Amino acid sequence: MKLSHLTRAEYVCRPGQLFRRVARLLRRPFSGDRMTIQLPWGFPIIVNPQESIGRSIVALSIMDLPVTETIWRLLDDGETCADIGANIGYMTSVMAARLRSGGTIWSFEPVPEVAAELQKNLATWRHYSRAEFRFHAEALADTEGKREIYFSTEFPENRGLASFQAPCSRATHALLVRTRRLDALCDESTCFGVVKLDVEGAEAMVLHGAEHLLREGRIRDLVFEEHNPWPAASTEFLRQHGYQFWRVTRGRNGPVLLPAEIALSGELDSPTYLASREPGRVLERFAAAGWQCCG
Repeated sequence: MKLSHLTRAEYVCRPGQLFRRVARLLRRPFSGDRMTIQLPWGFPIIVNPQESIGRSIVALSIMDLPVTETIWRLLDDGETCADIGANIGYMTSVMAARLRSGGTIWSFEPVPEVAAELQKNLATWRHYSRAEFRFHAEALADTEGKREIYFSTEFPENRGLASFQAPCSRATHALLVRTRRLDALCDESTCFGVVKLDVEGAEAMVLHGAEHLLREGRIRDLVFEEHNPWPAASTEFLRQHGYQFWRVTRGRNGPVLLPAEIALSGELDSPTYLASREPGRVLERFAAAGWQCCG
């Protein structure tokens, strides 16, 4: 562990996490394929420490702090929300922590092996939150039917890289999964407070499958990673439906909202965007400094 990592907010806000990580480093390497970690909001999560998501949660107990904080600030108790591309459910747990006394969470994960792990975590979290969990072992897209999803076997430690787009590498594996349109799953009363979208390049496709909801303003806030340069097809489609955008990034003392078109030097990961139909509410929720999700 680099000394510069000691100043990360995940450790500064929760010093006990640093002690736990150091203790693990001093012990013999973990030899099993699963372990249970307690998240800052008290939820246990079963992870594979050999995978990138599991390693991050084991080390920090928080994954992707700016996105976690964004969901934490924008989601209100009792609302309906969606975790699209849920993987093992880390962001679902963030949502459940905000909906302790009620609300509904829709979690979508099409990869069978990962979906089974997500289900195990959901079963545990029902004891910690009164939210209704709606599990969907299918992918969202712009059509109803079946479609191949691709995995790069060059990165077996990250099953979250599954995509509808075939990798350039020949080292790929394809799996046929069921696809649904979000519009087709919703009735006229369904309204989402927050939707988190992480679908490895299929953002525009998923949004086209939710056009009715977007047109009627029944999705207030979307938090999503975009792999294509600004302006992308996803952002232009949302703009046509009345959304305002920011880039969400990490600041020294809390999340920072930047103009969406700004490109950050030295950036390695795809940018995270926040799109909202209620920009005044967003600015109010982000006015306070600090990392509220850290407790």
